[in-house]
Amino acid sequence: GINKNEPKSHWYTLNPKTGELLKSKEFPFMKMDDPASDGQGNLYAPVLIDKLLLKLDAKTLEEKHRWSVGCLIAKVRYLEDVKRIIGACRGDNAQVFVFDPATGTKTAQVPIGDGIDGIAIDHKRKRIITSDGVAGNLSVIAMNGVDQLEYLGLVNTSVGSRMMDM
Repeated sequence: GINKNEPKSHWYTLNPKTGELLKSKEFPFMKMDDPASDGQGNLYAPVLIDKLLLKLDAKTLEEKHRWSVGCLIAKVRYLEDVKRIIGACRGDNAQVFVFDPATGTKTAQVPIGDGIDGIAIDHKRKRIITSDGVAGNLSVIAMNGVDQLEYLGLVNTSVGSRMMDM
């Protein structure tokens, strides 16, 4: 469980061929979700409660940069072709956004249903889909350009529907 008196997240890097532990690191944050790799030795890690996005060295897990994103960021994906991060937040300000790590800015954002628990990107159709378990729907978003998002609508599922993949 989460110890709210001493928030900590533990991360580990492993050798993918041998499974050998390469590095472990403790972060002073209560909740960190899965990172996105840029394939260039960097990880982008969402820090939910603190509303932060961290840039980490993939081998050492040392923090290279930290940005405040203004929302409870839960999911991230890296778009290698345009060097952007797609982020998704839950809570009162539930949204999907485009983030440019070169400038440290959000370049586009659209609202989604509450309770983001999954995100998928259909590169062929240029769509982002989120599973929003609290709201009980899928949010569908068009990527109309590098920094252009268009909210297309909802597909009803059921409250508590959470996981998905494409």
